[in-house]
Amino acid sequence: MVQINIRSAIEIEFDTVIAINPSIEINKTWQMDQGFENGVLTTKFREVPLPRPMRLTYPYPIKMIRQNLVENDLNLVAEENKHIVGFLSLIKANGIPSAKVTDLVVYEKFRRKGIASSLLINAVDWLINRKVNGIILEMMLKNYPAITLAQKLGFEFCGFNDVYFQNGQTAIFFHRKIN
Repeated sequence: MVQINIRSAIEIEFDTVIAINPSIEINKTWQMDQGFENGVLTTKFREVPLPRPMRLTYPYPIKMIRQNLVENDLNLVAEENKHIVGFLSLIKANGIPSAKVTDLVVYEKFRRKGIASSLLINAVDWLINRKVNGIILEMMLKNYPAITLAQKLGFEFCGFNDVYFQNGQTAIFFHRKIN
C-alpha cells in the first residue's frame, strides 16, 4: 500500500478530481442469467473471463460527477506527495438509513494499492460518527474490479437494476452494515 493522506475535498480541487480518467480495463466480468421454471424466478450471476481485455467507460458523464461533488454530503480525496490520486463522493439522504457512494475513482497507475479501500474506510468512519446504519455501492455488472473490492471489504450483494445507467448497462448493488 502506498503512503497516502485521505482528507475532505475542497471546491477549488473539483476540476483536478474530475480530470482523473475513470475508465478501467477488465479481463473478467459477471454475467447475469435469469430463468423461470415451475413458478420460480431465478437470477444467477457468474464470473466469466473475457477473450481479451476490454476498456470499460464510466457510467456517468463528467458533468454528473461534478454535480455529485457539489451536491453530495461527503467528498474525500486521496493524496500521495500532495498530489490527488483518487476520490470518493457520497450522499446521505435524510430518512434513509444507508448512504450511497456515487463516485469512487483512482488514477489508473495507483490502482490495486489500497487507495479505494482507504477512501471507503474513511467514508465508513464519517458515517459512523453520524450514526448512519449502512453504506451502498453501485457499479456496472461488468465492473469486476469494483465487485471484487466490495466483497473484500465485507459488502454483500443486495440487488440489481437491469437498465440503470444512462449507457444502458445493468447496475448491481452491494451493502454493508456499519452500526
